[in-house]
Amino acid sequence: MLTSIHAYINWRIDVDWNTCGQAAIATLLDFHGTQPWPITRFSDGFWADGDAIDAVSRDGFGPDIVFGWGTSGGRIADAVRAYGLDAKVRALFFQGGWDQAWPQLRESLDRELPVAVLLDLGRLGGPDFVFHWAIAYAYTEDRLNLAACSWNPTPSLEQFRSAWQCDAVFIPLDLKMCGVFVEPRPGANGARFISQSAPSTGPITPGSSTRVSVTMKNTGTTTWRSEDAYSLGSQDPQDNSSWGMSRIGLPGPVGPNQIVTFSWTAVTPPPPRAVFTWRMVRDGVEWFGAMTSKHVVTISESQDCSEIRSRIAGNEREIKDLQADLRAGGGNRQFILKEIGRLRVEIKELQERADRLGCANVA
Repeated sequence: MLTSIHAYINWRIDVDWNTCGQAAIATLLDFHGTQPWPITRFSDGFWADGDAIDAVSRDGFGPDIVFGWGTSGGRIADAVRAYGLDAKVRALFFQGGWDQAWPQLRESLDRELPVAVLLDLGRLGGPDFVFHWAIAYAYTEDRLNLAACSWNPTPSLEQFRSAWQCDAVFIPLDLKMCGVFVEPRPGANGARFISQSAPSTGPITPGSSTRVSVTMKNTGTTTWRSEDAYSLGSQDPQDNSSWGMSRIGLPGPVGPNQIVTFSWTAVTPPPPRAVFTWRMVRDGVEWFGAMTSKHVVTISESQDCSEIRSRIAGNEREIKDLQADLRAGGGNRQFILKEIGRLRVEIKELQERADRLGCANVA
């Protein structure tokens, strides 16, 4: 069962009024590893709350209940289906009540599938006559874990049962559809980022080796196999080889709901900085799932590189002085030409050494 989940929040005053449904849509899409919009993710791997909510609304999935009541379960289900997931809506008021809904909710949470639930906040210690979409993601013997529900994130089951009934006589019928159950479609690829062991944020030396790892979970319905061109691919920019390679092979087949850890030795790129970010890919088909957290590494130049740059600069100054002597007709011409040749050979050898060390901007 999940121990936590990142939930998007409609917190902007006078902008996000009654957009908790759009925040719930963004939470479900992000959890299932979809990347439907070209909006920026921050270093923690998540979108800005407002950017995600606005993107949902721009795609035509804004609030749909008249008189500003908010977002129906049907609208949330339509949205996640449009973005490639399966969704079912449950109405407790019409479909068997708690006795049928609770087993269905438990089954989803046991499968680590969070569920959007419409709650009467007044029954959870929040404001009266306010209905709010939260995300149920785990339960214990006597409590439920809710994200996007700061009023009471761990209500007792009795409190949750009371708040989830959707039985207020004055709310529109659309709001009585108060549970949205989401899962991947058959044959769909999906991945969720679990954790990573990345290089130090620095400064570190170019060319040095570091053991790193990335852990992903298969949240789709396909099995990842190397022979089917599944691997972990580099991002930011896509397909870069900054850390020595652009693809990391699977250690073995990874079935649905299984977790896999990719471990390898990364070679530190040249200064001044590099980004360590990865995503699952099936080459020739698609990139899919969530990207790892954006990890920016500062790369310092070694003392050897500084000395090489200083020696090259010194040789270049000496060559200019010798060339000036030639133009002035002073000194032994043959000796000067021989010395210029020697200095140029030394510069080339220093540049080759700089390349091997990964020194940046060594002309």
